[in-house]
Amino acid sequence: MKKKMLYGFLVGTILIAGMGVSRLNANVRPFEKLMALEESGPVFLRLMMDISDLNITTDQKVAIRAILKKHWPEAKLLLKELNASRIELREVIKNSPNDEKQITHVVYKRADVAAKLAVLRGKVTAEARAILTPEQEAKVQAIFERVDHRLEQAPDRVEQFLNRE
Repeated sequence: MKKKMLYGFLVGTILIAGMGVSRLNANVRPFEKLMALEESGPVFLRLMMDISDLNITTDQKVAIRAILKKHWPEAKLLLKELNASRIELREVIKNSPNDEKQITHVVYKRADVAAKLAVLRGKVTAEARAILTPEQEAKVQAIFERVDHRLEQAPDRVEQFLNRE
């Protein structure tokens, strides 16, 4: 559950931040020049291509940037806290690999920060989505569904990788 919240936050952050990506021209999606992608292509590049298809207007970009600026101070503090807890967890695992109680304590601390970030993400996402047209909103929903599907497939892809000879 907490892992899904973290994945959701990361995807949402990429989506919101990427809304400013504009098309190079009406006929060319900018990331196609980097590599030809199919549905199974790398998630991040595929996501950026999808975002470029939203056709965000200049006014929408300005409004979304204002939303991000408004929430940035809180997000910045939480991201710093999340990073510190990541480092703390790494150190605890390195120095006390068998101390389940200490590891669990740090993980719960980290999950608390991730939950706060998820709440903030919800606020930012709601404000940003209110700016989108119904067509753009439908495209965003389709993007989320594709990303969710890819994340659901991740354990199977890892298993396939591990079973290669």
